[in-house]
Amino acid sequence: MTTTIELDGYLERRLDLLVSLGLYSTKSEVVRDAIRHLLDRTEITSITLGMYRKGLASFGFCAEASELSYDEVLSLMQRKGIKPRLGPESLEEVEDEARALALTDNVVFEALPLIILSRVPGLDMLHKLSKKFWVTQQETEVLPFETRRSVLRLMKNPEKALSVITGVRGYEDISVRGSLSLGEASAIAAALKAKGVLVADDQRTRAVAKELGCTTASTPAVLLYLEASRVLGQKDALAVYENLLSLGYALPYQFPELGRIAEGVAAAWKS
Repeated sequence: MTTTIELDGYLERRLDLLVSLGLYSTKSEVVRDAIRHLLDRTEITSITLGMYRKGLASFGFCAEASELSYDEVLSLMQRKGIKPRLGPESLEEVEDEARALALTDNVVFEALPLIILSRVPGLDMLHKLSKKFWVTQQETEVLPFETRRSVLRLMKNPEKALSVITGVRGYEDISVRGSLSLGEASAIAAALKAKGVLVADDQRTRAVAKELGCTTASTPAVLLYLEASRVLGQKDALAVYENLLSLGYALPYQFPELGRIAEGVAAAWKS
């Protein structure tokens, strides 16, 4: 991508001087070096975390702008006393999301839920469900090695439970308007195109998606759906639950309630 920069006469003369002095070979090189120095002096991580604290940016945006992994951002938030805005805000929301997952044929994953589910048996259970699961190419680029390996394993599964979406369009504007990462925005765009459910945990990402008419679900809802569908046992569900708590998720129920809630959701489906 090429960006055109307009300079007034004074600035252009100063650039010409730097080139004539032999310090740079071209004016473009001067501008690139100046931008690099500006970025080095700007506390981007602190600024993005400040935006996140105020609810003005998503979790993925913080990671992308700071060039940090999701685990590094979570660790940094814990050290700075910033509570992550992750997960559903009410039990009713979780139950509605689990029902939405039951009714859809297409589920698009944002990166963070994939990362969490890949650390426990939850992700490998997806092939047991009669649905098509997707992740965008943009989101695969931020997945850690272990998660990518789990994703590739699912892609190679005979049922091909998980596939990568390429060629997603129109997500850049969603990213800019919502202060979301490009990956989060691409997942929203893909879910809208597929008329499916977006699985995302960051509350700002979920809010932006809903404003655009996208149905959302969270990792706790996926956990509830897997247990209600009898493909995830309580022991494995507990492992996911403990992982969510350790990451600072907002969970509107306690683990002992999960089995009862799952039974209620399963009964509602049968009726």
